Amino acid sequence: MSELPLQLGGVAPQPRWSLRLTAAATLAVLVIGLLAVKLAQLQVTDGSRLAAMAQANTIRHLVLEADRGIIYDRHGAPLVENSPVWSLVVVPAGLPPAARDRAEELVLLARLTGVAEEKLAAQLLNADPFAPATVKANLSQADELAINERLPELPGASIAQRSIRRYGEPMVFGHVLGYVGPIDSSQVKSLRAAGYQADEMVGKVGVEAGLEELLRGTDGWADVEVDARGQVKRVLETQAAVPGHAVYLSLDAALQRATAASLAA
Repeated sequence: MSELPLQLGGVAPQPRWSLRLTAAATLAVLVIGLLAVKLAQLQVTDGSRLAAMAQANTIRHLVLEADRGIIYDRHGAPLVENSPVWSLVVVPAGLPPAARDRAEELVLLARLTGVAEEKLAAQLLNADPFAPATVKANLSQADELAINERLPELPGASIAQRSIRRYGEPMVFGHVLGYVGPIDSSQVKSLRAAGYQADEMVGKVGVEAGLEELLRGTDGWADVEVDARGQVKRVLETQAAVPGHAVYLSLDAALQRATAASLAA
C-alpha cells in the first residue's frame, strides 16, 4: 500500500523547493518585465536617436582637397606645378574603441611610418575626430605597398592621393614665387574659420602668400559608407573640388634666368 502524505487541517505541506521555484519564477518575470520596458523605450523613445548614432558610425564626410592654381610667366610658361603624391591618413573616430586595440594600432602605424608612437598619439588626439589627419605624406612606392597590405589591420586608416607644390628653379624664381607651408599655430583659428583643413598648406611669402585667395581652390567633399574597420565600401554623394585660379605674372622667365646667371658669374 502506498503511503499518503500526512495532512494537517486538510492541506498538504508545501516542499521547500516549491517555494524557491515560485520565488525564482517571480524574479524572472520581474526581470523580463524590466527588459521589455527598456526595449520598448529604446524602440519608441530612443529609436531615432540611436539610428542617427548608428548612421554616424557608418558614414564619413570626407574633404576632397583642391589643387592650387598654377603660376605662369608672361608668356604662359609654368613656374610651379602640382605633383600627385600618396599619403597615409587616419580618421581618429575610426580607430578601435578599446584602449588596448588603439594602442596596438599605434604600434603598427609607428612601425610602418617610422613616426614615434607618442607623436602619432598626440597628433590624432588634437585632430578633428571626423577629418582625415595626414600621418605620413609623400609615401614611396615601397611604403605604399607595405601599408596597403596591412590596411585591414588598421581601422580608420587609408591611403589618400594629394598634391604637393614643386618649384622647378627655386634659385631663380624663389624670391618671387615664395613657397607654401603648414598652417602656423597663430593662424589656426582664423584659417579654420575660413574653411581651411588643419593639415592644409598655405602661402608663406612671395606670390604664393600675396595671391593666396586666388591660388587656393575650393575643396570638394564626399559622403562615403565605411565598414566596421573604417574602410570605404561605397560613395554615397560627392561634390568635385574646384582648382585655384591660374595666375600670370609680368615676369619673363628667360630674362630672369639670364639675369640670375649673370649675377652668379
